[in-house]
Amino acid sequence: MVHAGIFGPTLCGKTTLAKTLCGDFERRGIRTLVLDPYNAEWPCTFQTRKISEFLAKSKASRSCALFVDESGQLDLRDAEHEWLLTGSRHFGHVCHVIGQTGVQLTPLGRSSITRLFLFRSTEETADYWREVFVDDRIRDATKLERFEFIRAEMFGQVKRCRLSL
Repeated sequence: MVHAGIFGPTLCGKTTLAKTLCGDFERRGIRTLVLDPYNAEWPCTFQTRKISEFLAKSKASRSCALFVDESGQLDLRDAEHEWLLTGSRHFGHVCHVIGQTGVQLTPLGRSSITRLFLFRSTEETADYWREVFVDDRIRDATKLERFEFIRAEMFGQVKRCRLSL
């Protein structure tokens, strides 16, 4: 299964993109589970503010699209939370982690991300993801405008995109 990271600064469009992807999954009949500490409105099957409820629902479900918004506010470095990126694929899940840079994830968790949506980033962040995906075009993230992002697939396509609002 493909796990995705959606990273960038505040107000760049991360959550808008994630909600769009979530709605796309719902329209295709794929159940979506959302963890959002701010409890914003999402087009989803299940939503909670509590990570314990989210993990329990994820482990009790199969073949869902998982969305973890504001991941920087969560400690995803322990084994229980790291399961979202390392173990949930064995349940048929596709996990989307939304945050500023991805540094809140363990190295093992970051290495599980095979689809990247990178909004405007610092050179350090862009270089990190360039090394992970082994593609120099990811460095272009330092030059993006608001609502633009780099979409990269591990062993695949890298392209510059823009949110349609």
